[in-house]
Parts: sequence; structure tokens; C-alpha cells
Amino acid sequence: MTEEETRFLLYKASAAYPNQLEIEEETLVVWIERLRPIPFEQALENLDHHIDTNDYFPKIANIIRRDRDFVGEHEQLKLETAERFALLDAWAADVKPPPEGFWNNVRSKLVGEET
Repeated sequence: MTEEETRFLLYKASAAYPNQLEIEEETLVVWIERLRPIPFEQALENLDHHIDTNDYFPKIANIIRRDRDFVGEHEQLKLETAERFALLDAWAADVKPPPEGFWNNVRSKLVGEET
């Protein structure tokens, strides 16, 4: 990616997040260095995805990621949580009462009585 393309990405990100402080020259230098090997189209797609899905200014790692079917960490956690809740619901629906005399047997064992 060229320096001009990197500048474009950084300024686009700044425009998308107006509360971001002014971009320091050192920040621009690091972005140019780190984004040099990344294809511009990929970086632009990643930035657009980030802008659409996040409330915070992107880090370089958000721009250089190579997974085009990226699901944000937050989204992944939401999916995993939904799966866990589905499991809990399935388990709750499958609950059956214990066999006759189960609790009496447990109480007996706790007190030290033999059955």
C-alpha cells in the first residue's frame, strides 16, 4: 500500500470517529510502516467493516486482519453465549424428577445410616 493510500485510510477513520483527537505525525509514520505490505482493497474493506461494527477508533490490527469473514470478538462471544443458553434451555426441558425414594436415600447417607 502506498503512503497516500494509508493517509486516505487514516483520514477516513478520523472522519468516521469525530471525537478522535488529532492524528499525530508519529501515528501516521507507524500506520504507513505497518500497512505497507497490506493490499489497499483489503485494508479499505476491513476499515469499512470496523466503522460499521465498532464505536471506537480502529487500531492497526483491525485494518491488517486477513480474515475477510471476520466476526468481531464481541459478535463471537454473543454467538457462543446464545449456544450455551440454548443448551441450558434444552437441559431444563429434559429435567425429570428423581426416582422414588432418592432423597430419603441421600439423607440417610448424609446422616451415616446404611440403606
